[in-house]
Amino acid sequence: MHRLIRELLSFFLVLSVSVAYVGAQDRSKALQKMWLCENVVWAVSTESVGHDFSIALTSAGAPVVGVLVELQRSQDTSVPIAADGPTNSNGVAYFSAVPRGSYWARVKGGLLFPGKDLNVSDDEVSGNQFSIEWPRETLRSQVLRGKLVTSLRSTDSGSPLRKTRVQLLDLHTGQLIEQTMTESDGSYSLSTILPGVYVLRITPPIRKDFTESSRDTAVEVDGSASEASLPTMKVLQSECDGVELLVLRPGHSGKNDEDWTR
Repeated sequence: MHRLIRELLSFFLVLSVSVAYVGAQDRSKALQKMWLCENVVWAVSTESVGHDFSIALTSAGAPVVGVLVELQRSQDTSVPIAADGPTNSNGVAYFSAVPRGSYWARVKGGLLFPGKDLNVSDDEVSGNQFSIEWPRETLRSQVLRGKLVTSLRSTDSGSPLRKTRVQLLDLHTGQLIEQTMTESDGSYSLSTILPGVYVLRITPPIRKDFTESSRDTAVEVDGSASEASLPTMKVLQSECDGVELLVLRPGHSGKNDEDWTR
């Protein structure tokens, strides 16, 4: 009986030590990941304006009409909106009597909007207007057809990325237009042919120990584009960056690192 008790005590002692060790390892891994994935705050240019100003939005060189431009005190979307204004037929949103301070400009419901830091100052002359091209860059093609590959490294041509969800979303509202899945060779094709700028959202299959994540990129349907279809894109996944997209440069094989661009 005493022997059985001693064995049980020894078992629970070993178990508690093992649990503590595993817990310490998990905490160590979490701290390591936090250090490796620490967010880097990059310098962003700030636009200084007076209390009355306007913002002109263009997309692929054309005015963005009928969207709501919002000003927030912070990039945190939970912070209440300080002011807002719709864009008119010329793509211009007007703001007046905006209190002094720092603001973040964004479009309600918009995707890939290049948000802008604003500094409203008593020292600036009112009536200034500045322009924002939305989005900054697009992939232009005649039709929405392409191929996805994947790799553990950025320096090889990759293998076909199968069973990956490809969605086409409205740039201004974020609404889903259509979606499909990649074929066994990594190819996909969407039926939308109406000229315009859209958002292509790539959501690869969930890898072990990864949460589901996606990456958006801007695409433009243009019947006069030099490229008939979208370029091949390499999909990379990591704990820090989630999903990354590398675009194959025209005329390149993809076997070298310089063949791909972000």
